[in-house]
Amino acid sequence: MQTKFTEHRQAHRAYFYFNKKQLTLPPEEVWEFNLSKAYRTKIGVHDYIAVNVDFYSVLVTNAKTINTSEPALNIIDGKWSDHWILPVDPEFLLQRTGFACVDKSYTLTVESENIWAYYNDSCETEPQPTSEYPTTCCADVLNQNVGSVNVTITWHRIPYTENIAKKYRFGNHSSAFSDLVGVHKNLVEETRLAYRYHGRNSCELHEQCIGAPGWRRLLRFTTTSLNSGLTDIHIGNVTDPIYLYHGLFEWDNWHKHFHFLNYANYFYGQAPGHKVGFCLQSSWRYFNTEYTSLNALYDTCAYQGISAGWGDDYRAGLACQWVDVTGLPAQTALLGYVLNPDGFLCEGSLILNNAFPWEPTNFTSALLWEPTNFTTSYGYPVYREKCNFIKNWDANNYESIIYNLPNNLSFVTEPCTRGQSGPLRDCGFQVQDNTIECTSGENVTLGFYLRESKQTPSVIVRICESSRVLGSTHCEYAYALANAIVELPSNELNPAKVTFQCPIARDNIETGGLYSILVAPTFIEDKFMFLNIVK
Repeated sequence: MQTKFTEHRQAHRAYFYFNKKQLTLPPEEVWEFNLSKAYRTKIGVHDYIAVNVDFYSVLVTNAKTINTSEPALNIIDGKWSDHWILPVDPEFLLQRTGFACVDKSYTLTVESENIWAYYNDSCETEPQPTSEYPTTCCADVLNQNVGSVNVTITWHRIPYTENIAKKYRFGNHSSAFSDLVGVHKNLVEETRLAYRYHGRNSCELHEQCIGAPGWRRLLRFTTTSLNSGLTDIHIGNVTDPIYLYHGLFEWDNWHKHFHFLNYANYFYGQAPGHKVGFCLQSSWRYFNTEYTSLNALYDTCAYQGISAGWGDDYRAGLACQWVDVTGLPAQTALLGYVLNPDGFLCEGSLILNNAFPWEPTNFTSALLWEPTNFTTSYGYPVYREKCNFIKNWDANNYESIIYNLPNNLSFVTEPCTRGQSGPLRDCGFQVQDNTIECTSGENVTLGFYLRESKQTPSVIVRICESSRVLGSTHCEYAYALANAIVELPSNELNPAKVTFQCPIARDNIETGGLYSILVAPTFIEDKFMFLNIVK
C-alpha cells in the first residue's frame, strides 16, 4: 500500500523538478517485494509491529524518452534517487492527518479511500481552510499522528536484454494504431456510494451532474481510458485557433478552462451520468513495453491526448465522476461507461494534409476535418478530425460491473474489506436512528452505554447530519458531527457523553435540526450491538 503513495508525485514530476518529466513505477503486476520477519519497534512516539520491505522491479521502455524523464539515466549504469517521506501505516491517513499530506490542488477531490492518489509529502504551509492542519508540514503531522519512514527509490539504467524484458514486460498492444480500452480493475476497486450536498450555485447543478440541489446520493466510480495501441491519441493545444474554430474545445465559465466534451458516457442501469467536461491527459503508464515511452507528451490539460501504453484516469471523488442515484430503489444493474461514443477521438490513424508537415508539438496543423451533427452550447458547429478508424474500433470501448444498489445506505455501511478496525474507519457501520430532531445551531449532549457483553466490549458511535428529504447521510469520519467510542463499564447512571452542534440550515428545504446515529463494533471481529441512549 505504501508504494502506491508515490504515484502522484512521480506522475506529476514536472511540478517538483525543473525541466524533468514523468518517471513512474512499473505496473503493479510486475512489482516484487522481499519482507523481513515482523518485529516490535518504536517509530517516533508510536509503537508498531513492523516489517522491513525491499522493493524491486524493472521499467521496460525505449531509449528515446529516458533523458527527458531523468538526465542522470541517459547512460548505461546511470543512477538517480528519489526520496520520500511515507506513512508507516497508510490506513486512515486522511482521518489522522487531515489535508496536510494532500496536494493542495485536490483538497476538494480527496477522500479517505483515495488519498494515496493525491499524496504529497512536500511542506506546503499555505493556509487551507478545509484542513485540520492548515499550516503544518506533512512530515510533522506524520511524525505526530502516524509515524513516518524515509524511503529512497533508486533508478539504475541497465543494458537491455530480452530475458529481463520478457520477465517484466506488461501489456498487450491491441493495434498498430491508437485504440482506447477501459480498465476493469479500476472500476471494480474504486466504486463507492456516498452522500454529498450541492447548493443552487454549484457547478455540479449547472452542468446537470445532479438532478436537483440539496443532498444527493451519488454512485462514484473511476473511469480509465487506456490507449492500448502503438500510436498516440492526439487532440492538441487547447489555445490553438484551429481547434477552437472547429469547436473541439469549449470554454467553461464555471471552471474557467477549456473542456473537451465528447469523451465518455456513464450509466447505471437506465440512469445516465452527466459528466460533460474532460481533460485528456496521460496520467499513468499502464503498459511496460518497448513501445511505451517513459514519459508522455500529453502531461497537462493545455496539450491534450493519450500516449501509447498510457491511460487517463478520472478517479472517484472528482466532480461529476458519478451517476446520481438519488431516489432510485434498491436494484441490481450494470454500472459502467462507454469511451469515445461519438468517434471524436481517432482510434486508428489521422488523415493528414500532406502539403503541410505535422508534428504534435507544432501549432501549424496538417489535420483535416469533417462536419458532425453536434453543436457547441453557443450553437456553433463542431467538427471532428478525419480518421481512418481501425476495424471494430469501438468493440472494446465499453466497461461495466454488476452493482447492487442498496436502499438508503452508503459505502460507510458496507462491510470492511481490508480488516479495518477502530473509530476512524469508514465501513461496517449500521444506522441506529435515522432522523432525530434537535434545535438548529445549539449544542446537543447524548449519553450512551452498553449492555454487559464479553463479545463486544466497546462500540463506535458516529453522529451524522440528516437530510429532511433523504434521512441519514451515512457520513464518513471527515464529515461526522461527532465520533466516539463507548466502552464498558458505561451504564445508565454513568454513560459515555458525546457533545456536538445540531446541524444548521443549508437552504429552505434542508432547514437543519436533524441528525442520525450510526454504530459499529470497535473491532471488526466483535459482535454487532446497538447502544442504549440517555438524552
